[in-house]
Amino acid sequence: MGGAKGRAVAAVFAVLLAAAVSRYPFEGTVLGPVLLAYAGLLCWRPVLWLALLPALLPVLDLAPWTGWFFLEEIDLLLLVTAAVGYWRPDAGAGAARAALPRAVRHAAALVSLALALALWRAMTPWPQADLNAFATYQSGWNGVRTAKGWLWALILLPLLRRDAGPALERLRSHFFPGMLAGLALVALAAGAERIAFPGLLNMASDYRTSAPFSAMHTGGAALDGYLSLCLPLLAPWLAGPSGRLRTTVALALLAAAAYAGLTTFSRTLYLAFGVSALLLWALHRPAPTPRQRALAALALVLAASALTLVFSAGGYRGLAAAMLVLCAAGWLATRGLGWRDA
Repeated sequence: MGGAKGRAVAAVFAVLLAAAVSRYPFEGTVLGPVLLAYAGLLCWRPVLWLALLPALLPVLDLAPWTGWFFLEEIDLLLLVTAAVGYWRPDAGAGAARAALPRAVRHAAALVSLALALALWRAMTPWPQADLNAFATYQSGWNGVRTAKGWLWALILLPLLRRDAGPALERLRSHFFPGMLAGLALVALAAGAERIAFPGLLNMASDYRTSAPFSAMHTGGAALDGYLSLCLPLLAPWLAGPSGRLRTTVALALLAAAAYAGLTTFSRTLYLAFGVSALLLWALHRPAPTPRQRALAALALVLAASALTLVFSAGGYRGLAAAMLVLCAAGWLATRGLGWRDA
């Protein structure tokens, strides 16, 4: 979308941004300077949103200070992205765009249909817009709040197809570094939280880290989902061209993110880490023989049984220790020990 149509859409988002800014409580927050700097960078280099947005989205959560959770800081950030992105004309009438596979289009249509039905159920009968409507999760308007994530994804999809490049080359050069920057900020927030409350190395307490995700006060799994999504993205960085600085930074980020995940004491997240590791291992190893498949299946069953017994006897901390031992043993088995070659 470009030309007059794109600028008309950009104008709509600019009007919505102005309306949101006029109501949002900026006092005592850093959001104003952040939005101005972000908008300036996008005006200078529009494709920078591919890196800046995934870095800022997980940490730009000021609900504990503002009390606002229907209109959030990320909404303002996304409004700026849409306004600047749609205002920018296409590189040309025949500019190449990233292809969207048919299966993805069909899946997106099904999700959109399910979301529309869920939103219709939430909004019927039509809820009143009184003083309490946007201050409680029990309001019918909460359906709109939960639908925002998917709606924003659809809004930004044309910009992603345009700016990612026909071969998705900017995902590797911009998006992946942005995701890893966001992961680093979340890990730092988790470490700061542990220092402030139970203590960085205090594993005797079952205090569960929430990091910058204020929505976890309702018992959700925002941090779990984010870590399970982002941690596997470290694999291409670790497997890339070797270099002392690159390897040191990647290993430090891996340790910090693993610590953040460990201190959630979430069995689902532990399982997600294990599944991700198995998938990465399966994708980067030679085709196994039937005997190797059988041995791998047996080892998986034995490991799952052992972890179940450890968890029933030692709880989360025993399970975490057992998983670390198994991971270390697996790593040594695949890498080999240096003294064997001596």
